[in-house]
Amino acid sequence: MNNMKHTIMMKAVLAAITMSITAISAFAQTVTYEIDLVLTTAPNTVDYGVGDHFNGGFTVDLSMLTNSGDEYLSIGEGVESAHFVFIGGERYSHLDDISNGFPRAYFTDGEVVGFDLWNSLGLRNGVDGTFFRFFRDKSFQYSPDGSSEYTGIYDISLAPASVPEPSSSLLLVLSAGSFMVRRKRSVL
Repeated sequence: MNNMKHTIMMKAVLAAITMSITAISAFAQTVTYEIDLVLTTAPNTVDYGVGDHFNGGFTVDLSMLTNSGDEYLSIGEGVESAHFVFIGGERYSHLDDISNGFPRAYFTDGEVVGFDLWNSLGLRNGVDGTFFRFFRDKSFQYSPDGSSEYTGIYDISLAPASVPEPSSSLLLVLSAGSFMVRRKRSVL
């Protein structure tokens, strides 16, 4: 009889672990990517110039990807937020891109390959016609004066503290299952 109880208990623990793993895989896998922009052309100014760096980032839910081929996530459909600090220390966000379905993060086989954000509302410098835009090919274009256009290039990297949560949850579930099995063995 004890053997039968042990077998039933083992099956119950394995079923619970299997259901937990299935549930965990459905959870959001939110990660943050950092953007490092380097200006390649710039106007003749003392405020910023060629080679200057500006930073930003975006947060996405990787569970929205199939990890097969070319895919993109857009705001509200996988991209949760985006921000960028540019000329004069001004902070811009995804709310400054009013075009439909943007910003977007582009992926190939689950790996981030580009980002697209267009600040069509203009820079916060009081000059009409200003803008900046990230293109999916990792190029950047901006107009700080509303008439001239300049360029930059950017790189994307995974933010150091950005680790998908399901791995931690899986470890917790497996530890709890192991504890339950050991406890039942000591009772039998």
